[in-house]
Amino acid sequence: MPITQITDEIKVSSLAAEQLQAIVNQEEGVIGIRIYIAGSGCSGMSYGMTYVAEEGKNDAVLTQGDLKLFVDGEILQYLKGTEIDFKDDPANPSFVFSNPTASSGGCGSCSSAGSCSS
Repeated sequence: MPITQITDEIKVSSLAAEQLQAIVNQEEGVIGIRIYIAGSGCSGMSYGMTYVAEEGKNDAVLTQGDLKLFVDGEILQYLKGTEIDFKDDPANPSFVFSNPTASSGGCGSCSSAGSCSS
């Protein structure tokens, strides 16, 4: 797949890009970070990230400077418009995904009646 700029598909804040690149630089043999959808349920999509040692045949490679993000080409459509930020909270530093096009779910939108409280 052709290389696409991250800003065309997924927006990554400068702080998140800096943190992701630092992670890549710390690990030997790692060429980038894979973003994936870990699941979907009443509260919307869950996202995950892992190391990439080599590009897969179905990967879309999204770049921002030296940073490479890898996304399976089949799920890229579900990530369009997603923004990734980094919260530099000393107690709980974390990457935050915000996808304005994903349905947010909520009570009554699935059959998991026991998972919602009134």
